[in-house]
Amino acid sequence: SEHVVIAAADRFPDALAGVALAASLEAPLLLSATAELSPATAAEVQRLGASTAWLLGGSAALSSDVRGDLASMEVDTRRLFGENRFETAAAIAVAAASAADEVILVPAGDWPDAVSASSLSALVGGPPILLVGPDHVDDATVQALRDLGPSRVTLVGGTAVIGESVAEELGTLGYDVRRLSGRTRFETTVAVAGEALQVRGGDAALVVASGSGFADALSAGALAARLGGVLVLAPSGTLTDAPPVQDFVDDNATLLPSGAIVGGTAAISSSVEAALEQLLDR
Repeated sequence: SEHVVIAAADRFPDALAGVALAASLEAPLLLSATAELSPATAAEVQRLGASTAWLLGGSAALSSDVRGDLASMEVDTRRLFGENRFETAAAIAVAAASAADEVILVPAGDWPDAVSASSLSALVGGPPILLVGPDHVDDATVQALRDLGPSRVTLVGGTAVIGESVAEELGTLGYDVRRLSGRTRFETTVAVAGEALQVRGGDAALVVASGSGFADALSAGALAARLGGVLVLAPSGTLTDAPPVQDFVDDNATLLPSGAIVGGTAAISSSVEAALEQLLDR
């Protein structure tokens, strides 16, 4: 891959916004420590033979030493950032697409619902992701919506994380607003994955990551883009802890000919893996 997209491992909003960028560049999304380029990330950049790295976030997210480490590997860097997470997401979204029919808004402070959105953002020409607070639309997000010019805005997450006032505000601005959500993170992930499957209109790879931590799920979103797949969050211990996920895989097994689990057995147990395999093999 000529390009790689790199985000800070501990900042989900930057990396999540980067899924659409990674999809548009056909590039992997890699995570790094803030202070220096993580050794595993450096090794992967080298293995891929990348010539350009897109850094997501300012120097508080990825320091100038990260940039220096990449420069010493003869990799050009481009940094996308703003004064806050809303501005950074806006900068990334506009870099990923000059225009979009649809834009996804995710809660800036609630990663499980937000990460699930990458199933849609990972589609070819998929909608870019912007961030929103629980009760109003940030100025940077309003401006990015103007720049991208969508007719439809999709909210991912229930009213506890994106209030009804946000939907009303967007309606007033002239957008057609819809919401994909569930009562739990697993219901939400399945609502979004189901929509992504429908949009794909054919077979898709099932990409599974833990619903207990965002780092694996962020990389999994970009993997879903590369594999032409959908991302689903799953419980760490047993699949029966998430009946919506179990039902989704069971109901759509014929459309999911292959699967990938992102993370070790501490993130997704071998019990969950075996249960998923059993459902997919039916």
